[in-house]
Amino acid sequence: MKILGTLLPTVIAGVIAGCSAVPTQPTQSVDASLRTTIEHKHNAHVRHTHDPLPLGFDDGLRAYNAADYDTALRILHPIATEGHPEAQVIIGYMYANGEGVRPDDEHAVSWFRKAAEQGNADGQTNLGFMYATGRGVTMDPGQAMEWYLYAAEQGHAGAQQNLAAFLGGSRATWNSPQGGFDIMRSRAEKGDRDAMRVLGESYLTGTGVRQDTEIGLEWIKKAASVGSAAAQFRLGKLITSGGHNMQKDRVEGVIWIEKAADQGYLSAIQWIEENGED
Repeated sequence: MKILGTLLPTVIAGVIAGCSAVPTQPTQSVDASLRTTIEHKHNAHVRHTHDPLPLGFDDGLRAYNAADYDTALRILHPIATEGHPEAQVIIGYMYANGEGVRPDDEHAVSWFRKAAEQGNADGQTNLGFMYATGRGVTMDPGQAMEWYLYAAEQGHAGAQQNLAAFLGGSRATWNSPQGGFDIMRSRAEKGDRDAMRVLGESYLTGTGVRQDTEIGLEWIKKAASVGSAAAQFRLGKLITSGGHNMQKDRVEGVIWIEKAADQGYLSAIQWIEENGED
C-alpha cells in the first residue's frame, strides 16, 4: 500500500485528502481526524471499470511518493490524459500543491472533476473540498456536500469525516454551529434534489442533526422522485434489503436502482451487474 501525502498537525478542516498542502495562514489547529492521510488503493478504479491499472502507473506513483515530481508528471500525465481516474487524482494533487508544477487550483479542479465523474472517491472528496473552500471554483456548499456524499457512500473515510465536519459547522468553514445544515435545508426546501438527498442522509445517519429515520426516508423519497440518481439508488437498496424498517420488496427496489442506472449512476450499474438483474 502507498500513502499519498503526509499528516500535518495544523490545517484547516477538510483539507484535500491525500495532499500535503499547508494553508498559507492557518487559522486554527483542528483534530487530526479531520486531516486523515489517504492510503492509496486501487479499489475505486477496479470497482467501477473492472479494468487493470495501466502499465507504468505504479512507477509513476512510486515517483510521486518519493517526491520525484518531474518523473511522476512525465509518467502519469499521459495516463491521466487517457482517462484513468487514479492518475487524474494524483495530477490534481500536484497542481493543488504545486508539486513539480506551478500551483494552479483551476487545473486541480479540472483533474479532480474528471476523476470524480468516473466515480473515483478520492476525486469526489477533493472536488468537494475545492467547492467547500472556493479554491479554483466559486464556493458552493451544496456542491461540496454533494461530492462529499458521493464519496462517503463508497465508504471513503476522508469524505465521511469532511462531511461530518461540514454539517457540524467546523469553525474553519462556517460561522455558526448549524451553518452547513441550515444551508442544506434551505436548498432542499427550495427543490434542490441533491440537497434533498443530503438532508435525507443526514437524518438517516444522525450526521449534524438528531437522527430521525422517518424524516430521512421522506427526504430520500422526495429526492428520488424528482430524479436524483443517487437517491434512487439509495432508496432502491433500502427497499430491496428492508433497511430502516422499510417493507422489503425486491421488485420495487430493483425498479428504483434501474432508474439510477439509466442515468449512468455507476454504483447502480455495478449493483445490477453483480446481482444479475436485466
